[in-house]
Amino acid sequence: MKKLNSLLLLLCLIQGAFAQRRAHADNLVIISVDGLRWQELFKGAEKDLLLNAKFNSQDSLERIAKYWSDDLIQRRTKLMPFT
Repeated sequence: MKKLNSLLLLLCLIQGAFAQRRAHADNLVIISVDGLRWQELFKGAEKDLLLNAKFNSQDSLERIAKYWSDDLIQRRTKLMPFT
């Protein structure tokens, strides 16, 4: 069994090496978003997080005015206008 696993691993590594040689891209764009929550992407700001005492600060009312709306579409647009 150990030999079979070693052989399969070797085949995967070899296949990956050949796949890298064949693939050619002139441009490569990598977009990385750290801390993005899918709920925020599709539903906008979450009211429970905006009102959470743990995150309250002096600008809490400004944050609520800036990012909160009862309308889902407006809430999404306010938080992420380009998506």
